Amino acid sequence: MHKFSESRPSIQALADWSLRDEPAYHADLVMRQSRLLVLDTIGCAIAGTRSDVAAAVLDFVLDSGGVPQCTIIGSHLKTSLTNAVLVNGVKVRCLDLNDVIFIQKEGKLSVGGHPSDNIPVALSTGEMTDRTLEEVLVAIMIGYELFSRLREAVKRCTGQPK
Repeated sequence: MHKFSESRPSIQALADWSLRDEPAYHADLVMRQSRLLVLDTIGCAIAGTRSDVAAAVLDFVLDSGGVPQCTIIGSHLKTSLTNAVLVNGVKVRCLDLNDVIFIQKEGKLSVGGHPSDNIPVALSTGEMTDRTLEEVLVAIMIGYELFSRLREAVKRCTGQPK
C-alpha cells in the first residue's frame, strides 16, 4: 500500500493513493462482478421508483429544471448530472435493498456500508462524458476500492478496532 508523503500536498497524495489504477480492476472476474452490481443497482432503482420519497425527489428535480445530460433510471427523462445522481441515488437507496459489504464487529458479522452508492454517480458521469461500458465498470470498481480504503483509514484515525 502506498504511504502518504510529507513532501507532497495532502490532496495530491490522497488522489494518488485512492485513484491509482490497478490491473485487477480490468480482470474478467472483476468486470463480471461489476456488471452484476450494476444490474442489481438498476433493479433497486426500478423497485424504488414507486416510493413516495423517490417520487418527491423526482418532482423537485423536474421543477428545478436542468440541462438534459443524464438519464433518470426507469424513465425516458433526462436532467443535469447532479440531479440525475440525486434522483437515481434516492431510487437505489430508498428501499435499502442495494448491496453491502460485511465486516467483523465485536466478533459478529455486521453491515459495513453501501459502496454501491457510487454506482449512480458512475453511471450518470459515464453517460454525460460518453465513456465506454468498461470505463464505467472500472470507475465502479475504483469506487468500491476507494470506499474500502477510506473506511479503513477512518478506522485507523479514530482508533476503532479493525
